[in-house]
Amino acid sequence: MAAIYGISENTRKFLKNMPKEIKSLDDVSKIHQKLTEEYDALENKNKK
Repeated sequence: MAAIYGISENTRKFLKNMPKEIKSLDDVSKIHQKLTEEYDALENKNKK
């Protein structure tokens, strides 16, 4: 179902189940990138 104004009900339900830092679908990719970078940094730190 398309939402002309705002976000669809399905998107709203999805975001409701996400951590509070995620307020929109755009935030999902940003948080994913941040966590990936943190994980890589930890992995590199442990190799030394």
